[in-house]
Amino acid sequence: MREQLQDAAKRVLEQTTAASIDVPDEIKEKIAHLADFVAIARTPVKRHGRTEEVAYEPSPEVGTRLGGQLIQLACGIAAARGQQALDDSIMNLVLHVARSGIMRKRVNVLAHLSLQHKPAGTSDVGQAIRQGSDSARRTLEDLWNLKLVDRLKSSNAYSWQLSALARERLEIVRLFPRQNDESHPPLINAPSSSTGGLGRDTNLKETESNTSLGELS
Repeated sequence: MREQLQDAAKRVLEQTTAASIDVPDEIKEKIAHLADFVAIARTPVKRHGRTEEVAYEPSPEVGTRLGGQLIQLACGIAAARGQQALDDSIMNLVLHVARSGIMRKRVNVLAHLSLQHKPAGTSDVGQAIRQGSDSARRTLEDLWNLKLVDRLKSSNAYSWQLSALARERLEIVRLFPRQNDESHPPLINAPSSSTGGLGRDTNLKETESNTSLGELS
């Protein structure tokens, strides 16, 4: 099924170019910020196997290439619909595809922290995303190393909050549902073999990244 979706997406992309579809400046700016955020959020963080210490500082990719892919995809959707310009409904589909390029645990952590008005403890985050504290801590540490999350020390424990960089991007790009927002489907799934959209299985290793967007090119 995944291969069929990728093949269909490639055929759509081949039928049109960005030049043939009107891309409003507002949507172009949103896609640029979206690509920058996703490029950082999906970056693998390499750890040593036994100690699980971070092996080296991660080096996120630049979002330019991803942004071009997302615009191509959006224009392909518009062409398939017979539209001459991109609109909010197409942007929502692009957001869904872009979000599926980030590991599920990271998506759930970022979505949870985006709703918090004060720093959250590790165990609280784990409970919210239905993962154990160790799994939540590793995901939080990965996002901290990617500078998307701030780590705060209080007593003998850490608490976490979105970084200024992450909040700035998410204010521009509505990547995650907000409080009482029914226009987005639930992001958090129980740890089983199920997947959502084009996202990864929640049981896969946290160092793996979803390459569905890269495979469209």
